[in-house]
Amino acid sequence: MMEKGFWRGFAPLLAFYGATALSFQIDLYMIAPLGSGAPTAYLTLTRVAALDLVLMGASGAVASLLVAKARLAGEAQEAIPQICWLASLIGFGAGVLGALLYPGLIIGMTGRADIAAVAISATIWFALASPFRFFVNVGSFSLHALGDGASVVRWKLGGVAAKIAANWLCMDILGFGFIGCFIAGFAISVVSSIWIFRRVASHGVALFAVPKWTYARVFLHSIFFEAQRLFWPQMAMSVSVILFSMPWLGQVDYRRLDAFSAGQILILFILTPMTALTRFFALRLAGLSETQMAAFAQTLWIKGTPIVSAVAALLFALSGPLGSAIYRQEGPWWLTLVEALALSLPIRYVTNVMRAVLHARASFAAAAVSDSFASWSIAVPLLALGLFLDEPWVAYLSLLAPEAFGALCLARRMPFSTRQAVEDAFGRLQRQSDSF
Repeated sequence: MMEKGFWRGFAPLLAFYGATALSFQIDLYMIAPLGSGAPTAYLTLTRVAALDLVLMGASGAVASLLVAKARLAGEAQEAIPQICWLASLIGFGAGVLGALLYPGLIIGMTGRADIAAVAISATIWFALASPFRFFVNVGSFSLHALGDGASVVRWKLGGVAAKIAANWLCMDILGFGFIGCFIAGFAISVVSSIWIFRRVASHGVALFAVPKWTYARVFLHSIFFEAQRLFWPQMAMSVSVILFSMPWLGQVDYRRLDAFSAGQILILFILTPMTALTRFFALRLAGLSETQMAAFAQTLWIKGTPIVSAVAALLFALSGPLGSAIYRQEGPWWLTLVEALALSLPIRYVTNVMRAVLHARASFAAAAVSDSFASWSIAVPLLALGLFLDEPWVAYLSLLAPEAFGALCLARRMPFSTRQAVEDAFGRLQRQSDSF
């Protein structure tokens, strides 16, 4: 796996995902000083927009695969325009539905009028930005598939700096407050769309082609199944937010909800490298035999697990400073969340290697069934029980137990003996330690 050129393409992919996650961190950091409830309002809006975000993620994943195949077949100039316009139409539909449905969903989710009013005030700007976000997302993945990922990363990192400036202008200087964060997001998405349009055109691709039904059917069919894989865990997270507002699960304490809301943004940031690695490893695993896959998985576990464990130990130690310095959070409901997340990281790394194996074999359904079942049958009940008992460690077992369960389920789906692969990996580690 360490042969020359193996890691080519990973850095732009990681930077792309990382910049997206960093934008959420920046938004939350700049929103937190607005007062108690502001982080919850931000998370609530992103939760009710789960379908929008899922469809955007699914369209990006499908687009990268279809454009890569089209490029190899010499059909990129035909494929990219259709993909970009189809994604923009999906984004337009998601925006219209969002403008109509988000206010009612927010009220039903929060159970608190002041927080709901803050979140609702930004829905129109979030909805207006939807078609532009979809276009930028799919256009970015198309450029990655065309081998122009470096330019996307440069623009994306520039966009992070621009978002900071735009947030400061709209939220503080112009005095829009919470809604200013989303006005800034709308402006950045429009400017980014113009840049993507011009950059794709520089590759000789005309973006005015009308989608053909035969191609649209393949694209939409693929998005449908990929969206299903992403949707149910997102829905479980939305239900988790609702649980914090349920009075029959103990006294409603919005400090717990603010800590949970901030923690979700931290989780997004911490797990971004693993998401990028899973996609990257799946591409590298594609086409390998079962024996080669087993050897590949062993190598990934041996070389990656110690690094992830070190990162987990650092995160565990910094749980308090992170809360006070960045997320404006403290207390047991914040500290326990970060500590449970840290303890889960080595398990998540092992299971993500397994997911990469399944994705490489196009077994998306197998991974989806395991993840969805764990989210609904383990994570949500544990969180509800912890809230009822007012015990954060019980609640945040929801970050550990589902991954452990997933490891057992995914191991049975592997095209090779996971037990033998693990034993071989430990044997190799033992031989390496003996050699020292």
